[in-house]
Amino acid sequence: MDPVIPLISAAFILGATSGLSPGPLLTLVVAESFQKGFRSGAAVAVAPLITDAPVILLMLWLAHMLSSVEAVIGVLYMLGACYIAYLSVALFRFKGVEIDASSGVRASFMKGAVVNLLNPAPYVFWLTIGAPLLVQSREISWMAVVAFLAVFYGLLVGMKLLLAVLVGKNRHLLKGGYYRAVMRAMGVALLIFAAIFMKHGIEKIF
Repeated sequence: MDPVIPLISAAFILGATSGLSPGPLLTLVVAESFQKGFRSGAAVAVAPLITDAPVILLMLWLAHMLSSVEAVIGVLYMLGACYIAYLSVALFRFKGVEIDASSGVRASFMKGAVVNLLNPAPYVFWLTIGAPLLVQSREISWMAVVAFLAVFYGLLVGMKLLLAVLVGKNRHLLKGGYYRAVMRAMGVALLIFAAIFMKHGIEKIF
């Protein structure tokens, strides 16, 4: 089997779940879309394309500093498994996004950038999950790295953009059963990836 396929599959699942996972940035996309329309919600949604670059570089550097010890990489995989499992629990418990319409501001993009930079989730994700996958991609080729990032951010930003459209035109879907069903299905997918990460971690340590 082509070694790129599992990486692209991981990028697809992780990007989609990150794009729809409950959190401050998702709530801000919803609030801005309700208040000011799709364009403001979209401005928040694309903020990670800019703000995540220094986060990725920093976390890759830290991971590289630790990569000389096989057991440390195993620990990173296991931490990633725990974090993914934690995200899946949040998806299973999801009952709908609470909207705080008073939180809107004119500079939607800047607000999204600040929220994303102050949110610890991207740092934890790229250190424990993203960095090992990027290293694995680099071992294949630079094109694999580009493909992984393109699919991941395409889904992460794309899901938030789609949500901004749905909120702007179909507000009643926000707490509908279909939305919750999708979130739970993604929770199952995350649990599968958590098991895979835990397996890799155990193999590297023992």
